[in-house]
Amino acid sequence: MSKRVKRWLLLCCLILASVLGSLVLAEAGLRVMGLGDPIVYRTNTAYRYAPRPNQRVQRRRGAWVTINESGYRSPESWQKSAAFKVLWLGDSVTWGGTYIDDRETFPELSCERIEETTGLEAVCGNAGVNAYGVDNIVSRLRYDPAGADANMVVVVVGWTDFYRSKSNIGGNLFFRHTPPGPLRALRELTAHYASRILISLQGEGSCDDEYGSAVGLESLAELLDALKEQKEDGKTALLVRYPIVHETTADGEDAGGDLPFLPWCASEVSALLGAMEDAIHDSGVPYLNLTDVAREAVNAESGEPFFWDEWGHLEVRGHRVYAQEIGDKLLELTGYAND
Repeated sequence: MSKRVKRWLLLCCLILASVLGSLVLAEAGLRVMGLGDPIVYRTNTAYRYAPRPNQRVQRRRGAWVTINESGYRSPESWQKSAAFKVLWLGDSVTWGGTYIDDRETFPELSCERIEETTGLEAVCGNAGVNAYGVDNIVSRLRYDPAGADANMVVVVVGWTDFYRSKSNIGGNLFFRHTPPGPLRALRELTAHYASRILISLQGEGSCDDEYGSAVGLESLAELLDALKEQKEDGKTALLVRYPIVHETTADGEDAGGDLPFLPWCASEVSALLGAMEDAIHDSGVPYLNLTDVAREAVNAESGEPFFWDEWGHLEVRGHRVYAQEIGDKLLELTGYAND
């Protein structure tokens, strides 16, 4: 073998070793950041999708995310006996994100508050799911048998949920299986950015939102009917509305202002919110609007952030504030004084 060939072979080996080394380092770094073990989802004909049961992974910022045997986010078994079995339904705000630890989410913290006040055991099953619309929530409440033994039901929604209709797993980046192979974190990261690139390449489209609020109110009517069904079954039911960041700023009283980051047809938000409040009041379903509470907390001096992004996703402090408000409301509804 000539010296020239040997040099080329050595160069190729060095390049290959460099590439492999870079991949290994990148994978290791992404694993440290919490990538590589995404939550895996199952599909369902009624409510479309939900996390698969029996998962426990450590994700961003070292947060643990646990899906119990019933498919709810909680480090505790939903099947255990407890004086209070609280089923939570909602979107990604209720889910809490994988950057927040199980025990720092407001469903879990609300259960702690109930236990501290009553001295009785409480179990919270968090059925909040990323990108759920109101129609997904209604179907999950009616057709997921795991929640049938709940004696308290809390539905947490934002006004954006009324424009989603019923979300499908195909329109979102959710994994149905753990990414295979040793480079799982790189696969996850690549899939994330590939999906964002594909969405951006589609460009902005036009939107006819003439009937946006009307369709939203139809979804609300179904949700209120479902909650009244729960009350008729002897359960405590509560509807909660959370705000997006725009509603908590000094000029955010009008939630229907120009919000350039919204992908939905949502020019009739103000009309929707006014009609929503009237319909909820007329229904008799217990209701808690967190907008004023969030606005006060955001404007208060604190070294901790309240929101994680403009959509209303929460940081740890935000979860604590919501847990106190919702927990106290549940205690009020069940007849327990919170001294």
